[in-house]
Amino acid sequence: MIGTVFRSEDVPAADRFDHWRELIGKTRANDFISSHSANFRGELTLLQLGPATVMQTSFLPTRFLRSPRMVHSGDRELYHLTLMRDAGMVLDHAGRSTAFGPLDLHLADSSRPYDFRPLDDRERRVVRGLGVDIPKAMLPLPPQRVGELLNRRMPGHEGVGALLTDFLVGLNRQTENLQPSDAPGWAGLWSTWWQRGSASSSTRRPSSPLKRVDRRSPSKSGCSSGRTFTTLN
Repeated sequence: MIGTVFRSEDVPAADRFDHWRELIGKTRANDFISSHSANFRGELTLLQLGPATVMQTSFLPTRFLRSPRMVHSGDRELYHLTLMRDAGMVLDHAGRSTAFGPLDLHLADSSRPYDFRPLDDRERRVVRGLGVDIPKAMLPLPPQRVGELLNRRMPGHEGVGALLTDFLVGLNRQTENLQPSDAPGWAGLWSTWWQRGSASSSTRRPSSPLKRVDRRSPSKSGCSSGRTFTTLN
């Protein structure tokens, strides 16, 4: 397992935005637009876990725009599951426009255009997020069901949202221990959690057992120790 860490203070101010954009561009094809590019501030940790990518980032208001042309010219066929740590971002995707607050989750599909944009791009306030990009082949979910879940705000403090939040946070904490060979195991677990949880959410069962979250579960993966991150200077 090899990870990449970027910190804006390690790079000259004039080059920060381009470095940050180049690294994220390795995981997705979209335009990056920011009124703060000349004096950018942000951090990024990328973890390649087999065919999946775990990403933790912080950034000054930036727009992520994936046009229909970009979708047609090349698609990696990924699901993006994102946990927002801060408010201030809106997603236009799958026929919906959704604003997200702290600890909100959402699911996006790389096979569809999207516009992930700041509510106020003039505000000089860092936005933090944590996510995982998973190939669709690793998550055999019914397309119709996925379409219903795309770009829906899911509170990360209750029900299946709390379960998925713990999954993402736990996965991020285990970055130094996980190996590429662990990817099929946790992807299968994620698929099971998501299908059971989304079904529970759709039927609005107040007593769903998925609301009883064991916050220790992500660390019980049994993964062997991994290599340390390489740092971009």
